[in-house]
Amino acid sequence: MIMFGALILYFLEIVRYFLGNKIFFQRPLKNYWAVLVFWGIYAGVLFGFLDKRNLIDNDLTVYLFVAAAFFIMLEGETVKKIFQIISLLCIFACMDEAVGIGISWILGRENFTYLQMCLMECVVVNLVLLALYFLKKAGSRQGGQADGEVSERGYIVILFAGVSLALLVSSIVLFQGAARGKDKTIYDLLGAAAYVCIIGMILFLFYVRRVNEQGKRLFKTQQVLNEMQKDYYQALLEKERETKQYRHDMNGHLMYLYELVKGNDKAEKYIKELQGNLVGIKTKCFLTGNDILDTILNYYLSGYENGNVSVIGKLKEPPEISDVDFCIIISNLIKNAIEDIEREDLEENYIRVHMKPGKNHMLIEIKNASRLCIEKGNLKMKTKKKDRENHGLGLINVREVVKKNGGTFELTGDGKEVTARVTLRIKTEPFTEL
Repeated sequence: MIMFGALILYFLEIVRYFLGNKIFFQRPLKNYWAVLVFWGIYAGVLFGFLDKRNLIDNDLTVYLFVAAAFFIMLEGETVKKIFQIISLLCIFACMDEAVGIGISWILGRENFTYLQMCLMECVVVNLVLLALYFLKKAGSRQGGQADGEVSERGYIVILFAGVSLALLVSSIVLFQGAARGKDKTIYDLLGAAAYVCIIGMILFLFYVRRVNEQGKRLFKTQQVLNEMQKDYYQALLEKERETKQYRHDMNGHLMYLYELVKGNDKAEKYIKELQGNLVGIKTKCFLTGNDILDTILNYYLSGYENGNVSVIGKLKEPPEISDVDFCIIISNLIKNAIEDIEREDLEENYIRVHMKPGKNHMLIEIKNASRLCIEKGNLKMKTKKKDRENHGLGLINVREVVKKNGGTFELTGDGKEVTARVTLRIKTEPFTEL
C-alpha cells in the first residue's frame, strides 16, 4: 500500500509540473517517454530498500525523479530549463505548506503519515492549478491586456512585499514560543498567510513577465506591420499619381481623337460618351485640397454603400508630416470606422469626415455611428478578426505616429457614435529675405 501511494505521488507531481508549465511558461514539451522511464527507475529504487516506510516517509527522492523527468521533456536552453524547474519548485513548496497548515487545522497533522500528507497536499494544489489554468484559458479568449495595466497595478508588488515581510518577521518572533507549544495557532495563521503572500508575489512576477513578453511580441509585429503599411501606402500613392496623370492624358487623347473623326457621327458620339464618363469619375472624387487625403478617402469611401458618407472642409496647407505617416493615420481611422459600421446593425449608418484648418494646427475629425462606449485613452475595441491578439495595432500605430509628429489623438464613444480627433501641425514655409 505504501509503494502504491508513493508511485501515485510521482504521477501527481508530474501533473502539477505540466499544469505549472501551461500556466506560467507555455514552453513546448517533448520526450514524454521520460515520465515512464523515471517512474520505472523510481519504482526500482523503492523495491531496492527493505525499510521502505523510512525511505518514503523521510526522503525526497520522488521530487528528484520528477524534476529529472521534466527536465528531459522541456525544450530549450539548459539554463532556462533549470530556472523554470527551480521556479516551479518554489511555487509548489509554498502552496504545499499553505495547504498543509489548512489540513492540520481541519483534520490534524498527527492523524496522517508524511506520505498521506504529501498526497493530500498534492491533490489540493493540483486542483488549484487546474482552476488557474481554466481561468487563464478563459481570460485569453477575451483578448489581451489593456495598455498600462502593469504600471497601474505595480503597487500590488509593493503591497505583497510589505505584508509578506511583516508576516515572516512575526512568524520568526513567534517561532520559539510555537516550538514550546505557545501561540501555535497564531504561528500557523501567520505562516499560512506568509506563504500565500509569497505565492502571490511569485504569481504577479510571472504575470509581469508574461505581459512583457506579449508586449515584445506585439512590438515586433507592429514593426513588421509598419514596414508593410509604408510599402503599401507608397505603392498606393504612386498608383494614384499615375492614375491622375492617365486621366489627364486620356482627356487630351480623346479631344485629339474627336478632331480626327469629325464627320463620323457614331465615332463622335462614342468619344463624347467616354469624355462624359471621365468627367463623371472626376466629379465622384472627394476633393479636400490635400492629395494624400483625397487618395485615401477616394480609395476607401468612394462608392461605399453600407453607410452615408460626408466629407466637409478643405485643407489649404499640408500637415508637417511625411506622406506615408499621413496615410497611416487617415487610412487606419477610416478602416476602423468602416469595420465598426459593418459590425453593428444600426438603423442609420454614417461616416463623417470634418477638416478644420487653423493658424498653426489642423483638426481632422472622423465620426461614425456606433453603439460602442469608449473611455478617453482606451484603444481597445471589439473585432470580428480572427487574429484578436494583433487587433488594435492600427489604432496604436495612429497614436504613435501622431505623437512622433507632435500632434494629439483622441478616441471616444458615447454609445451612439465613435469620434476620432487628430490634430497635426501645419507645414509653414521658411521665411526668406528678398
